[in-house]
Amino acid sequence: MKTNHHITIIRFCVFVALAIAVNSFARAEEAKDLPVRIYVLVGQSNMQGKGSVEGEESNSLRYAVNNDPKKEFQFLLNEDGTWRERSDVWIHYDLYPFRELRYGPLKPGYGSSSGQIGPELGFGHVMGDANKGQVLLIKAAWGGKSL
Repeated sequence: MKTNHHITIIRFCVFVALAIAVNSFARAEEAKDLPVRIYVLVGQSNMQGKGSVEGEESNSLRYAVNNDPKKEFQFLLNEDGTWRERSDVWIHYDLYPFRELRYGPLKPGYGSSSGQIGPELGFGHVMGDANKGQVLLIKAAWGGKSL
């Protein structure tokens, strides 16, 4: 019974994404602006994201950024050491019925908990760099459930 509920939620998320996309394309055509690119990220626990953001252990994002010999991940930080937010990439992560809705500009903290990351961070940066307009990531992930 719960499996059907989750399929319904996923279908609803996809429907909302398509409705937003159609609306965005229509407005972009009117205003001659770039369309909003929408990507739907759906999965289980790996999509939720279990990577730690903070910590001095070698398995955290902070450690990886601070100890990166090639300085490839410095783009994730502001000059003062805080995590950079991308104003051109937004994320909408609905954890219902388990947790609260989280949304906003892309930054670390949209994993399974607000102290974790998932594939949305890397994917969002790549898509933000590849697209000239706004990017919206809609993330739907429930661990331990059948899709």
